Amino acid sequence: MIVIFILCGIFPVDSFISEDSVAIILQKCYNNSKCDGMETGSDIILLENKKYEIEYLPTFISQFNNILYYITYELKNKIAADNFYNEVVKQIEIRSEAPEAYEVFKTIKNGEVKYYKINVKNYTIFYVVKNNIMEIRRIYYSQRNFDNLI
Repeated sequence: MIVIFILCGIFPVDSFISEDSVAIILQKCYNNSKCDGMETGSDIILLENKKYEIEYLPTFISQFNNILYYITYELKNKIAADNFYNEVVKQIEIRSEAPEAYEVFKTIKNGEVKYYKINVKNYTIFYVVKNNIMEIRRIYYSQRNFDNLI
């Protein structure tokens, strides 16, 4: 399988297609006026579908546990906490198939580390990719100012 990421926005970033379909999709993209004027090298990134190892850092685990505790005991909604837990794990698993196929999160600090984000309900998960490892680093409420946190 190949993941196709078309910058002109025709196909969702997380679309998974067979190798046989690549030529058809590329043709559709180039026949669309949104893609006119874009050079081949800059419009499309093809990535082999390989699963990355997921590593949860202690900071993420602590933050995630605090969120689950809050939903379970403060809001008294264990079902919502279970659903949120399952959705977070599911979205991380999905992303681990092509974690670098997504836009890099731009921060004021502009460090050497490229952060990516996953939005799940009202929360944002931040991760980095190192070799074949997807490092899950943080989870924050989505309405926070991330520039000061990342």
